[in-house]
Amino acid sequence: MKKFSVKFGFLFLLLFIFFCSATDQSGEKLNSEITPSEVKAYLDSGKVILIIDVRTMSEYVGPLGHIPEAILRPVQEIESWISEFDSLKNEEIVIVCKSGRRSGFTTNYLLDNGYSKVFNMIGGMLAWNELGYPMITKLQEDDEQK
Repeated sequence: MKKFSVKFGFLFLLLFIFFCSATDQSGEKLNSEITPSEVKAYLDSGKVILIIDVRTMSEYVGPLGHIPEAILRPVQEIESWISEFDSLKNEEIVIVCKSGRRSGFTTNYLLDNGYSKVFNMIGGMLAWNELGYPMITKLQEDDEQK
């Protein structure tokens, strides 16, 4: 009986891994999440991706800081900035917040509005900082013009 339980548990684990990493015919992930490590790898490879931080200004420049390549677009103002990115509906966009909740909402909102490659960074800036990745806590010239 114990062997059956172990085999069943192992089979369940394999199926879980398979479904969590499912891809479509083009090889793209079907889910809309990305890990901080995957974002860092994209940036390190020189790949151009748009990173939108949806926190408030005080959070953006606060103790958790923000990813240097990120731009600030608070989720509370989504109706005013969503059209700004209409030309990027088929480009890769990463959405970031403190923990992943607001960025999850924003990711779903963008997907519902025709954006096809939008990813919620799991764990947000809490996870980014925990991994020791670079961040800054001040506004850059680009931020003030946006």
